[in-house]
Amino acid sequence: MFIETDAYHSWWYGTLLSQAQKRGACGVIAAVTDRGPGTYRDDLITIQTVQGFVSIPAVILNRHDSMMIRQMLLHQKTQVTAALQLDIRTGPAEAHYVHGRIEGKNKDSLIIFSGHYDAFWDGFLDNASSLGSMLTIAKAMIDSGYQPDSTILFLTNGAEEYGREGSCFDYCTGSSAIVRQHPQWCRQTKACINFELTALDQTGKVMMTVTAGYAEWFRRLLKSLLPDEDHLVIPTSMAGADHLIFTKAGIPTCMNISTRFDDTSPDAEAGYDHTQYDNAERYDAAAFDRANRLYGILAIALDRAPIIELDIEPYLSEFVSDLGDGSPAEEYTGYDELQRIVRRLSQKAEGLKALAEQYGNDPESAWSTTQRLLEINRLFVHDIYKYSAALELIVGHMQPLSYVAVLDDLMEDLKNGRTDGLDQILEIDQNELIRCFDREVYREMLLTAFDPASPIEWGEGHLLPH
Repeated sequence: MFIETDAYHSWWYGTLLSQAQKRGACGVIAAVTDRGPGTYRDDLITIQTVQGFVSIPAVILNRHDSMMIRQMLLHQKTQVTAALQLDIRTGPAEAHYVHGRIEGKNKDSLIIFSGHYDAFWDGFLDNASSLGSMLTIAKAMIDSGYQPDSTILFLTNGAEEYGREGSCFDYCTGSSAIVRQHPQWCRQTKACINFELTALDQTGKVMMTVTAGYAEWFRRLLKSLLPDEDHLVIPTSMAGADHLIFTKAGIPTCMNISTRFDDTSPDAEAGYDHTQYDNAERYDAAAFDRANRLYGILAIALDRAPIIELDIEPYLSEFVSDLGDGSPAEEYTGYDELQRIVRRLSQKAEGLKALAEQYGNDPESAWSTTQRLLEINRLFVHDIYKYSAALELIVGHMQPLSYVAVLDDLMEDLKNGRTDGLDQILEIDQNELIRCFDREVYREMLLTAFDPASPIEWGEGHLLPH
């Protein structure tokens, strides 16, 4: 079967291939012919992982070869024979992680630099550049004789791009294994700086995503460290890289943002990531130097901060967000009590800040207070927050409440002879795929892939039913 694809939605490849298999195809050639990654250069080959439900031979061709076969099929209208050379080997493998450390005065307190070493093709930006940043920062600290208060841990892991078949959670499996094997790191780490694509800058400002409870603190730190530079701190909300694994484990985590993957311009990194053109030619020496200086200085500021300044207001606000007038939550008998609890916790949060300031000058008391704050943060992000079907971090009750609201609207529409409410159902949980694919494919790709009975790695125990 020859399939023409829109590479801008290339995350659908697994579903397309599964659909072809269910319809009886004995093999698939996916042709990149329209928009997005894979179309900016005729010889560019994009690589996407497949969830493991496809057992027939399948290949994604570059635009040049795709168009050649397409023209042959259109003009000859007969059988076309093509020889495809595949240089790919698959099979079970082990991924390892490597770490080194600069010992601090407090052996129990950690600051982690992290970045994955596995890659598609050369993976120069994604993610060899990040390993270069860690080595550069480590060397600068050692050569300068810097003696940290906390132990600085430099950690690189494999299996970020791919590590599991048959699951939606087929990536970030290396970092997931690390937090399972080292629970003490999750409880002793003041901050984690996770790197991606550090030798690139397509944003024009300092951008990072930060664990929500620490976003405001990082804004203040950046303002004091870089008073003349524009910066943007975005609270972490979605899966996509190892930073979310460390965040969900309870570690205050930030990750640099050097590109926008919603940018469809020909020069955007989204068009070259996971291709043979992620190579040394795309190296930006100035961006690399700037990132190393910034995050080296930031790590020292975090190390010298006696207290990690947790703000639980972003977490608390999620408990009552979208629960206003007319919300299904009003039918919940404990709704008023929930609001009272949230208000009391907000008041206690102010007490936490005062406590942190009180013990800030005593190292022993400061570390004890930091550990208590880390445990409070972990309570929210690890125990209370869950993954939605779109792999967003949300307070658990928000997803079923959204379902109730959608069903209420649908029933009201049906009573009045309308079907508008059906569109709302198709907009949640990636249900829009049922418009284009067979029911069996839909169930396989969007239900089986999330099934707790499957090896769902980092989603285990944190996934809401949908």
